[in-house]
Amino acid sequence: MNKNNYYFVNVIDEDINKIANFSEIVERKYNSDELSGLNFAKTKDNNLLLSLVFKTRVAQEQALELAKPFSFRRVYTEEENWAELMSISEVCIVGNFSYTMLKQKQQVGVININMPTYKKLKKAYEQALKDNQNSFIFEDNELLVSYAKYLLQYLEDKLNVKGGEI
Repeated sequence: MNKNNYYFVNVIDEDINKIANFSEIVERKYNSDELSGLNFAKTKDNNLLLSLVFKTRVAQEQALELAKPFSFRRVYTEEENWAELMSISEVCIVGNFSYTMLKQKQQVGVININMPTYKKLKKAYEQALKDNQNSFIFEDNELLVSYAKYLLQYLEDKLNVKGGEI
């Protein structure tokens, strides 16, 4: 499917290793000119969803071919409604992430966000920036600084925080 010149490949399976291995192959094959986003969710029924966003139809078609040997439970090309998906997910990572995040943990951690958690995350993120770190530990989960930036921007909108003020 094409929406605003983006093409989607989504795979669903219960095996995190299959999802992580596929993500690794795709990330190594495509640069940011072709692959513009990777999103991940673990639904409450223990299904794992990896959603890839491509800038070209050719990259999408090649990724669909790359997915075939994995025999995923489901492969499709419609865009996901991530706002709706968040309501049925234990974990939902919307934005760029790396397959290494999946490989480092067999079980993906959950961070419940409210205003006090947002404030702690903002402080941890700012400290990581100050210390020039690529990642940091927050609530027993390793977060990439680049991902934390986008997560905070998303949360600022959802929590009605003006200009990132705490």
